[in-house]
Amino acid sequence: MQTTMTTHAIVPRDEWLAARAVLLEREKQHTQLGDDLARQRRELPWVRLEKQYRLRTASGSQTLAELFDGCSQLLVYHFMFGPSYADGCPVNSSIADAFDSLIPHLNARDVTLIAVSGAPIEKLLAYRERMGWSFNWASSSQSDFNADLGFSSSLEQTREAIEPMLADLPPVAFRNAKKAGTDIPRKLKNDSALSRIEFCRTATIIPIGIASIHEKNILANERITVFDARAAISPVTLTR
Repeated sequence: MQTTMTTHAIVPRDEWLAARAVLLEREKQHTQLGDDLARQRRELPWVRLEKQYRLRTASGSQTLAELFDGCSQLLVYHFMFGPSYADGCPVNSSIADAFDSLIPHLNARDVTLIAVSGAPIEKLLAYRERMGWSFNWASSSQSDFNADLGFSSSLEQTREAIEPMLADLPPVAFRNAKKAGTDIPRKLKNDSALSRIEFCRTATIIPIGIASIHEKNILANERITVFDARAAISPVTLTR
C-alpha cells in the first residue's frame, strides 16, 4: 500500500486543546457578530409594492397575493432558470432539493415558500417532474417581476457588464452554464449579482434571507425575497 506523508502539525492532545480554546473564542465572536447582523437585517425598512404582478403556475395565472396561499408571508426563491436554459442551474437545483421537506416547517410558521423563474411554465414543470419535486414553481416569463426586483437584466446589459471580467470568471461559471444548456451571458442575465437594474444598485430593494425556525438568526441568501401581507400600508409588501 502506498503511503503519503503529511506536513500538517501533529501535537500532543493538551497542546491541541490549548490551540482549540484560542480558536473557540474567535468562533464565539463570529457567532455573536452573525447574530447582530441578522438582527440588523430583520430591522431593515420594507418597500411598498405598487405594481400588480401575475405569474403563471401549474394552477394557471395567479396574482402575487394569491401565491401567499393563506399565509401572512411569502418566500420567493429566484431560481436561475431562464428562457434559454435547457435545465435549471445545478447549484440552484441542489438547494431546491431541500424545499419539499422544508415547506411544512415554514407553513407551521405562517410562511409559504415558492420558486420563481423566467423560463416558460411548461419548461419549469417538466424539469420539476424530472427532479421529483412538488413545491410550487411560478413563471415570470410574461411579467416584469424578475426585472423589477433586480433578478434579471437584458442580454445586452449582461454582455456589457461581464465583458471586462469575462477572462477572470472561474471555470465553474462556464461549467454551470454548460450544464444548464446555455452560455455565460444568457446564464448570468438571470443572476441578481450582475443585474444592472438601477434601483437594485442603489439598494432600494435588497433580496433577503430565510428566517430560521427558531427565529434566532437569518441565513443570508441573495436569491430570496420575502413578501409580507401583514403591513397596514399595503396588501403586499417587500420586506427583509
